[in-house]
This record gives sequence, structure tokens and C-alpha cells, in this order.
Amino acid sequence: MDFVSGAVCEQCSDRVHVNQDKFGSAVIKDKQGHPILIALVCDGVSRSYRSEIASYNTVLYVLQWAASYFPHHIFDMDKVTPRVDNILRRCNRRIDVFSYQYGQGSYSCCTVSGMITDGKDMLVFNAGDSRLYEMDMQEDKLYVLTKDNKAEDGYSISMCIGAFESDQLRISYTKEAFNRNSVYFLCTDGIYRRADLKKWGNALFTAAHRSAMEEYLRQMVQEVRTAGETDDATALVIVKKAGDSIG
Repeated sequence: MDFVSGAVCEQCSDRVHVNQDKFGSAVIKDKQGHPILIALVCDGVSRSYRSEIASYNTVLYVLQWAASYFPHHIFDMDKVTPRVDNILRRCNRRIDVFSYQYGQGSYSCCTVSGMITDGKDMLVFNAGDSRLYEMDMQEDKLYVLTKDNKAEDGYSISMCIGAFESDQLRISYTKEAFNRNSVYFLCTDGIYRRADLKKWGNALFTAAHRSAMEEYLRQMVQEVRTAGETDDATALVIVKKAGDSIG
């Protein structure tokens, strides 16, 4: 059984000069040679200072940590969780320093939503309002595996990477069972506000390879743009299939 992934990250309007979303994924063999998938998306917080830098550094830090950690360790949820928490807090401090030096009183910050799995157990982590969805193809049901951090106004986020001191940073962690009959969507609010994820789930689940998966994702982004979405739109999709190469 191999992981197959596809992603799309597009700027939907000219209201900002750069796409503030970032994403990343990797499959890394652990000490025993088992493939471990790590994937995450980040969404730069609007009206913050150079939030694309916060998104970029968060994705980079987590993937660099995974590349150095897993070849020397086995996948153990109880040990991996504090390691992920530590690297995200280190990233938070680094972004804080950047904001202090260059932000002129404004923070650089981003949401983060991610998953780490060996194909059986799965660690989900989240801060902000990017989300991880599971589309169970057997049950034809869509589940949200993350919980948004929203302020009292129902719009602003109450937690993110880069705008809090370490003792105030609250990252959510949950442990789930990975379902080989499901499609997993990591996506920013530019996708889930308007996309019909259940409709696209079947096409993505049956996609023969990564290029086909990404073509469906481009069509999905076009659909949300046509529906009037003006935010950056990012989706990273994970499927586990027999006989396919790692994508």
C-alpha cells in the first residue's frame, strides 16, 4: 500500500500581491523501513506582516524535522506528538523574532493543519481555521477531523503560529485511525467555504496517478473561483492505494 498525493495552491484575486498559502508533503521511511507520510497546509493570516513567510517557514521546519527524525526512529504516536509540538513552538519563536526585527509592530503569522501517518495510526495537528477532512468512500460521509480556533466574532481566528508567546500557544493534537477507504483533504478556507468536497472525493479516490489527481484539483479550484471565492485556495489530498508509486 502506497500513499498518493496531489496538491493545488492558487491565488484567486489581486487583493494581495503574493499567495499567502503554503503546503508540503513527504513520504519518509522510518528506522524499520516503513513509509511515514507527513503533510500540512498553512494559510497566512490576512492583514498580518508578510504572512507568506510564516507559512513558508512553518512548512519548511516541519518537513526538515521529519526528514531528520524518522530515519532514526520508528513511528510512535506518544513520542512523535511532543516532537511535533516542540518543532512548531521553535518555529513560532523564530517567526516572532522575524516580526520583532522587521514587522514594525505587526506580527507575521499563519494557520497550520497537518497529519502524520504510517497508514494505520494518524496524528492530526491544527492551529487556526485550516482544516483536515476525511471523505469515507464506503460510508459516503464527510468528516472534519480538526476544530477551528475562532474568536467571538465568528470570523477572526483565535490561534495561529507566529502571534503568540510560547506559553500562550495552543496547538490541538488528536489521534485517529487512518482509513484506506478514505480521501483526506488538507485545505484552507479558500477551498472549503465553497467546494463540494463530497462531489470531488470520488473522482480523487479513483484517480490513477498524481497528475490526474491534480487535474481534478485544478477543476475544483476553478469551481470555487467561479462561485466567487477571492481568498487563496489550497488543497492537499492524500489517498492510499495498492500498487501505485509514492506521489
